[in-house]
Amino acid sequence: MRRSRRLVRLAAAGLAVGLLAVAVAAGYGWSLWSAEPEHWSAGRARLAALGSGVATEARAVEVRLLPAWSAPIQPGGTGVRTIEARYEEVNAWFAVRLKPYLANQGVAWPEALGALMLAGRDGRVVLAFDVNAPDFQQIVSLTLGFPGSEEAEAPAGLVVEKVEAGRLPMPAATLIDLFREKILPPGADPGLAKLLDAVAEGSPIRPLVLPIDGVREAELLAVEAGPDAMAVTVRVRRKASLPPR
Repeated sequence: MRRSRRLVRLAAAGLAVGLLAVAVAAGYGWSLWSAEPEHWSAGRARLAALGSGVATEARAVEVRLLPAWSAPIQPGGTGVRTIEARYEEVNAWFAVRLKPYLANQGVAWPEALGALMLAGRDGRVVLAFDVNAPDFQQIVSLTLGFPGSEEAEAPAGLVVEKVEAGRLPMPAATLIDLFREKILPPGADPGLAKLLDAVAEGSPIRPLVLPIDGVREAELLAVEAGPDAMAVTVRVRRKASLPPR
């Protein structure tokens, strides 16, 4: 009988310890979930400090970078160029110019997405955005890696190395499910499905090609991320979809 009581007490104590551990873990997880990321707070503070000068900063970076981005390829040149920008000025452009730019390109900005921001952390670029979906209000951060190639001037890839909700790590597949259900508008570009699948699987997206105008495009070669600025190397070329000249 005494032995049975002792076993019952031990089992009860073990259960209590287990429940306490679960409660502590849940509380810690909730604290991370509800915490605002440091890079987000810092970025918002910098934009707030600019005040009405945000529009001026956005216009200034556009004027500075556009010639470097869209300059014609010199005869005999490779089209390779490196563009440097501070996160602060890029974020100002995001705040003022991104939505009008996308609208001009015929791309609708998802209603569930709020602000968008870039930051540097541990040699990586962090893309953070504010989600305001009906059942999900959170700041989501994507840590981006740009794996290169052993070949000289070969295209770099893009891979999502880490996903965080607040400061809580979350599986990339969970984020992609959220995007598909809550954020993406009906009739989104079918090619986006392949991109989302790659993000969910943690596979590099390669090559990464961005349009410049109706004739040219830029292929990503490398990204160097510092704490305050980033350098992007691209190769400008004639669009692959166009017939050769």
